[in-house]
Amino acid sequence: MFILVLSLLGLFSGYNGRVKIKDRVIIQGMAVDVADEGYSLTVQTYKPSSLSEPKNEYELHTADGKTLFEALTAVNTITGQQAFFSNLQIIIISREAAEKGLADLLDFFARYSKIRKSVTVVGSECPAAELLTVDSESGLLPAERINKIMSYGTDTSNYDGSKLIDITERYLSDASDAFLPILDIREDDNEKTVKICGVLCFRGRAPAGIISPREAIGFNWISGYDSRQSILLDTEKALFSLSVQSVKCKIDAKIENGLPVITIGLSVMCNLNEVGAKGGPVSEDDIKGLSPQLSKQIEGMAKDSVDAAFFGLSSDIFEFSKIIRKKFPDYFYGEAFGQIPKTDWRVEISAGADIYRVGKTNRTV
Repeated sequence: MFILVLSLLGLFSGYNGRVKIKDRVIIQGMAVDVADEGYSLTVQTYKPSSLSEPKNEYELHTADGKTLFEALTAVNTITGQQAFFSNLQIIIISREAAEKGLADLLDFFARYSKIRKSVTVVGSECPAAELLTVDSESGLLPAERINKIMSYGTDTSNYDGSKLIDITERYLSDASDAFLPILDIREDDNEKTVKICGVLCFRGRAPAGIISPREAIGFNWISGYDSRQSILLDTEKALFSLSVQSVKCKIDAKIENGLPVITIGLSVMCNLNEVGAKGGPVSEDDIKGLSPQLSKQIEGMAKDSVDAAFFGLSSDIFEFSKIIRKKFPDYFYGEAFGQIPKTDWRVEISAGADIYRVGKTNRTV
């Protein structure tokens, strides 16, 4: 009876352990930069007046700390409200902070239970906090806009693998290297926009360098990330504009003369978007005959990506070593494997491309 009375009193008191919306500060974006001692943390917050009518307004708060946790605690002191991370859209790490080392940052985010492990993480060429100051004409808040760019991609870039859990696993793995899509601010006609300017590739625990957005296209295909890239195919008859609809990639490995050999087979389905005829008419047969040239171009784009990252930067963002470890564990854990430079590996790439429903969804000129 005593317990029942206490329960009823709790119900009538109106307290249920929940924080009222007016006492919340909702964190949408976090930006990590290097400070004189430690880190500078900037958070983008918004505080809706109600759940049904949120205000599309935001504030930026910045604090420094010797550790990231100390900086976050200082931010909470500044806002004077309880921080909620359930709507966290993006974590931005400046290139300077990444070069200082990701271990401490990833360790904090992995241990801080309030932050979802599926949140998107990107790098920035400019100070990370500056990306949270670029407003969008669409009405999206800066952090939300950046997350949209990463989720839906652009003509040349899309990185579903830039999630906190994925980057952490890659960074700590002995058979792959981490990567961070790099964003920057571009100003055209006094209008600022956020653009993907490349991919920061790691070699072990240290950044190795950046590959361009075009060089990263093949990386997306080989790694199985979403593909919505555009391809221009220039022939004698016309300039064809195509978009990639789907990609299937098969990767295998073998050992020859004591050295690793990786074989990659790409199967790409494209849709024809536009035909720019150079004179005469372009027939349906002309379009069907594009497959060999299109296949060769796709094969070249994949090769450019492997040459830039794997051979040029000695960065295994493709996770080729994972395949070696799975198929040849004794070879992988042997003393010799770790001493083999990437330049001694061989990577063989083949590609086959088809155009989706020629003559049905596309018009011929």
